[in-house]
Amino acid sequence: MLFGFTYSRTVATFPQAMFVVGASAIALALLCTLFVRLPKGGAAELVVGPEDEAIDDEERERLFPASEEVPR
Repeated sequence: MLFGFTYSRTVATFPQAMFVVGASAIALALLCTLFVRLPKGGAAELVVGPEDEAIDDEERERLFPASEEVPR
C-alpha cells in the first residue's frame, strides 16, 4: 500500500520517489535489527534444562549455578 500510494501521488512529479521509499524501508529495517539482543549464553541455555541427562555435572553447574535452587 505504501508503494502504491507513493507511486500514484508522485509518478508525474518525482518518479524517483519509489527508490527513496524503498531505500528508506531498508534503512528502517536495518535500524530495527540493531535493537535485537541475543541472550549472552547462547542457544544452549534456551533448550537445556537442569534435568537434562545429556549434560555432565560441570556443564550443569555452569548453566545452572548452585545459588539458584534447581531440582536435579
